[in-house]
Amino acid sequence: MAPHGRQAGVASALLGACQSALGAAVGVLVGLLHNGTALPMVGVIAACVTAAFLTLRGMGLSPLHAEGAR
Repeated sequence: MAPHGRQAGVASALLGACQSALGAAVGVLVGLLHNGTALPMVGVIAACVTAAFLTLRGMGLSPLHAEGAR
């Protein structure tokens, strides 16, 4: 958020809102797929991990060398 300078609060709020919206959407998806087992949750987690991996690769980054990874 450093590049945003005086608007860091707005940038932080926008990031938080995006995280909340994505979490709500994923929660609804798990609820719709509910069948009494853990399989829907496992599937949604696997889909999220795959999407994160593909996003990093699409940006030209390696998940093993992402900032903060050890």
